Amino acid sequence: MIVLILLFISVLYSHPHIWIEYTIEPVFSDKGLEDLQLEWIFDDMFSWQIITDYTQNQDFNISEDENKTIQKEAFDYLKESDYFTNFYVNGNRKEIRNVSNLKVPFRMGLTI
Repeated sequence: MIVLILLFISVLYSHPHIWIEYTIEPVFSDKGLEDLQLEWIFDDMFSWQIITDYTQNQDFNISEDENKTIQKEAFDYLKESDYFTNFYVNGNRKEIRNVSNLKVPFRMGLTI
């Protein structure tokens, strides 16, 4: 019986979830849709993880170097998944090719 319990426990694992609230603002030019500006607001737990993992003083002041490291290590890999964003134009799915101007500010303790 103990062996069965241990075998069952060995297949269990933790799968962390990140909760995100988001807004999308389209940016238009004379040529049409030029850009999409997304704002992601992360839950307390992920926000705290970013603070503790990537800031030197574990404070809410993100330096430019820390911001670059956060983008590289915590977000760049999301390109493989189109940043978990599905974008369609006239029914055709569009690939998100790049992300620019990533900023990691904090408001009231939440990563934005």
